[in-house]
Amino acid sequence: MLHRSPIGESAPARCRIVDRIRVRTEWPRLLVGSTAVVLLLAARAHAADLDPIAASPDGTRQPSPLTQPMQPVDLSGFEEEAGTFAEDGLGPLRLKSFVETQAGYDSNPARSSNAMGSATEQVRAGSAFQSPTDDGLLRGSIEAGYDHYNQLPMFDTPTAKARLTSINHIDADTFLRADVYGKVSTHLPGTPDLPNTLTNRPLYSQIGTSVDAEHRIDRLHLGLRGSVDRYASQDGTEADGSISKLSDSNNVRYGAVATVGYDVTPGFRPFVSVGADKRVHDNSVDSNGYQRDSTGYEVKGGVRMDVAQHLVGYVDAGYRDRFYVDPRFGQRPGFVADASLTWTPSSWTKVVLGAKVTESDTTVANSASVVSDVVSLDVKQRIAPDFSIGAKASLGRSDYSGVGLTQWTDKEQLALLYDVSKEVVLKGSVAREHVLSLGGGSNMTRNVFLAGVRYQQ
Repeated sequence: MLHRSPIGESAPARCRIVDRIRVRTEWPRLLVGSTAVVLLLAARAHAADLDPIAASPDGTRQPSPLTQPMQPVDLSGFEEEAGTFAEDGLGPLRLKSFVETQAGYDSNPARSSNAMGSATEQVRAGSAFQSPTDDGLLRGSIEAGYDHYNQLPMFDTPTAKARLTSINHIDADTFLRADVYGKVSTHLPGTPDLPNTLTNRPLYSQIGTSVDAEHRIDRLHLGLRGSVDRYASQDGTEADGSISKLSDSNNVRYGAVATVGYDVTPGFRPFVSVGADKRVHDNSVDSNGYQRDSTGYEVKGGVRMDVAQHLVGYVDAGYRDRFYVDPRFGQRPGFVADASLTWTPSSWTKVVLGAKVTESDTTVANSASVVSDVVSLDVKQRIAPDFSIGAKASLGRSDYSGVGLTQWTDKEQLALLYDVSKEVVLKGSVAREHVLSLGGGSNMTRNVFLAGVRYQQ
């Protein structure tokens, strides 16, 4: 319920747990060190001028800090498949790890209108942990992967990401949460921000930190969030040897959000939030002659809900406005919304419905920003104790202001999982992606077929 503490225990229960498991162990320090390594790699990539502004690797736009509600940390996406944390004899530490390999066929790794297919092999590995501390919880994750395309090795994709979260209770009604996160990967090909004539796959890095504070006064909840995010990209190389200045998008973002909520019932909390952010680029004027630094403001209202733990999530909507330094871009007001609802009618069924409207910068000449709308549906159903099926679908639109360019993207995926044992899972999936460009750009269709095995513990 919403009135419970963020670490899922009442205050007396937490005290009993902490008193009982004060045994110190070196394992959390090792995992924190591993997480720090990935973050340092991201920082090193940034220092060498290795997504929020250019296209992000999943084809969506990086949202403003104003659109990020306070939610539990995502342990790199593999926590749910690996199952709940299990006691492993390491005192207070709960640890899980996985190694996964898949092989198959990708009909269009370049995401181009002139599709060329390739056999592909993918490998991923990662770990996640959580451990109680004297006054809260420490948890984190680290994951790395590599996608190889046999016939088109120039589209190989390395990825590494990590996150570390600390939740601390100041007293029974006040807590602080701090997050540090980072990611290194290659740009997604086939987007308006990335020229189709590039002969290399430029790397980008994202590193950042955020701090959340929340105080409860009876049913009233007061929240404050601050964040700093750094994005940096390598330049691209054109077929004729010229340089595509993707580093024009290198920037730092500063954001702050204040939130007020009220528990009408233990599982229903309306709230309002007011926020501001500032985007400062390394180059005050980009290679096309535009000044892309800007300041944004946002006001939203919504509700968070937890109905008997069967329907959990939030819905919010509001108004945003952004002011660019460049007078040709001027003021860009608009609508913003975010929603995520999870319905769990039984332990075997889970349905997640999502919707989002965001605004972000772009490097497309003559365009100040891109407004992205996306709706998604994710269904997971266990058919038998050792067999489950998953289906995902999404529809998105990206509208590039000032240039008359609009892209529609639909994605569908079907996945099957068979639990050979608690540690070994067989996987198979079929995925499709289609992009329709109006007013410029190119259309494309991509189909991916994969099968593999996952080892987890």
